[in-house]
Amino acid sequence: MTDDQYSGSETIETTASSTASTASPRSTTVGSEPATPQTNIYAADESVSEAVVETVASVSGVDPVELDPLYYTIDPDALDALFAPRPAAGDLPRDVRLSFSYVGLRVTVTAAGRIIVEDEDLDVD
Repeated sequence: MTDDQYSGSETIETTASSTASTASPRSTTVGSEPATPQTNIYAADESVSEAVVETVASVSGVDPVELDPLYYTIDPDALDALFAPRPAAGDLPRDVRLSFSYVGLRVTVTAAGRIIVEDEDLDVD
């Protein structure tokens, strides 16, 4: 499913300045230039909050431990709970998105398993 198919999605936004945690590094498919949106796919069985920190660190070109704690911006436990796997009948609609500002970047997490990182100045549709 592409991001273009998310029309009519719910968006929850929160703004704060901050960043990271002590998540261990992992390879991602994102680049080091946040000028254009960078996307990472997270696995259903991994911590979404750790995936966010690792993706932002990768895009920013820094080690995850160099970022401010993610909890300065958003509650990591709530983020993990929101996007946790559920029985099929209780799954979130795949077009649900949560967007927030983290270390000067706009981070969008989708129920479809994507983390999108982009400059805050770019419009999010």
